Amino acid sequence: MVRTITPIGPAGNREPLRNPPRHPQDWLKLGRAYAADGRAAEAERAYRQALKTQPGLRAARLALAQLLVRHGFPQVAIIEAQKLLDQDPFDADAWLAAGQAFRSNYQPDEAQMAFSQALNARPGMASAGYALASLLLDQGEPDSALKVLAKAHAPDPAAVEQFQQLKARAIAQAEGPGLGPAAAETLLLVAIERQPGSEGLHAMLARLQYLRGEPRWADRLVEAARQQPENLRLVRSCAAALRNGQKASQAITMLDHSLSEATIDSDQGYDHPSPKRARRLTADLLLERADCYLSLGDAQAALASARAAFDADPERARLSRQLLDAQLSAGLAHEALPVVQSAREKLPENPRLLAAHVTALRAVGDPLGDQLLDLDRLVQVHDMPAELWRSLHRPLIEVLTAMHDQSGAPLDLSVRGGSQTLRSLLRSSSPAIVRLRRFFCEALAEYQATQLAEPHRWLGGSLSGEPFLVGCWSVRLAPGGFHVNHLHSEGVVSSAFYVSVPELNDPDDPHTGELGFGAPRFSVPGVGAKRWVRPQPGRLVLFPSWLWHGTRPFKGENPRMTVAFDARFR
Repeated sequence: MVRTITPIGPAGNREPLRNPPRHPQDWLKLGRAYAADGRAAEAERAYRQALKTQPGLRAARLALAQLLVRHGFPQVAIIEAQKLLDQDPFDADAWLAAGQAFRSNYQPDEAQMAFSQALNARPGMASAGYALASLLLDQGEPDSALKVLAKAHAPDPAAVEQFQQLKARAIAQAEGPGLGPAAAETLLLVAIERQPGSEGLHAMLARLQYLRGEPRWADRLVEAARQQPENLRLVRSCAAALRNGQKASQAITMLDHSLSEATIDSDQGYDHPSPKRARRLTADLLLERADCYLSLGDAQAALASARAAFDADPERARLSRQLLDAQLSAGLAHEALPVVQSAREKLPENPRLLAAHVTALRAVGDPLGDQLLDLDRLVQVHDMPAELWRSLHRPLIEVLTAMHDQSGAPLDLSVRGGSQTLRSLLRSSSPAIVRLRRFFCEALAEYQATQLAEPHRWLGGSLSGEPFLVGCWSVRLAPGGFHVNHLHSEGVVSSAFYVSVPELNDPDDPHTGELGFGAPRFSVPGVGAKRWVRPQPGRLVLFPSWLWHGTRPFKGENPRMTVAFDARFR
């Protein structure tokens, strides 16, 4: 049975076709129109109808594969791409679609092969070059990414911005003469002069300047948004950066001004979006304002803004994180609960929906919430064997310290008062990190076995197959540093491994420096942390990726260093 895309919205919103097309090319055109309108399920049916009447219609099968990737069905997309390659092994577009599907299915080696095949079939193919460079960068290979980008060129002005952003990311992570964050900033400044309306370029420059501790990191971004109030994407990006940089009040002032000037029925923005797109951008501004109020602890104002976003674009805001968070934080879990339950019937493994579901159940006093949040089973501690830890401790300290000396505080992640490595550790060749990754997989296999002993009690993604890491990084917290409560959307199982831990002794806080589980990002009445784990060197803590977790600040003079990863199973 072929899996199909299921509409999230009510089925009654879509009217059946009165005069369905008769020819495959007409079904193809209809599918493209549905896809452009965001109606993925109808688009898939139209593409399949075109292929039913003309199985060799390449354009329909390619569009179907691309649609399946975008909407979370990579395994089915791989099948469709393979059918294209059976017809023509040198079909560069099919190789690109296969690579995108492999990447979405967490198969980086296969994705790299497919993107390379696309470039072999069509040398200079910009989209394949971009995809390959992006993959290499995420795997921790910025030097290889730069070599690919040196041969790739954006096909049109609209794509130049994306290529410049990717190149800046790679330069920031790479080491050597003319490389590093300062060189990336120079590249971005030149690119912004040419594209002053690019929200992506401005936001990346602000992140890099924040990363190296520049006090006026937001000035250029704020000035750009002030000069272009009609550019709603730029305004939203600026507000998000200010919020992440603990400047939420300033962000609200900017958003209020832009919203007062916006007219959702007319074209807006430097790229002149359609009225529908303008309404969506307006809803995004309102959701960002809700996020700002949540950051300030004003749940009622956040709720009012999120509801205004729903009025502007119900499809956009109905399941938005901001609306659900605002309802929960304002003590209205009974409103959020039925919406989340209904959504989870269609998306049972979505980590944010699962976390919101458990939080809402706990908030309304439903015993099922605490039953699902069985933290004695879900959170497990694996201490590295003493002999192995003695052999790895010093080498890990040395290699990670060198990496952190080139890193700073990230703007848009959970770290407060510390640094996170710019380069992924997934493919680091350091013997100590290679052995550490092997220990992680050994512990994951043990964790997997205990959870599969009672499979009906596991939530949040498949545990079947061999474990593999999909992300790996290190964090160094200075005294007073901590992680805000957060969850992970990429993995099935996530972690914290402690490399160095200062003395944790604070008579005013029995949980100083500890890792807490169960408390959401924004406070919810009656819902707090249910379990605390005390860190110690050589200790690995494993838990489901959807589980809320964060740390308490610690005092002293010495930093705390960890390695963390997200993992999946195949």
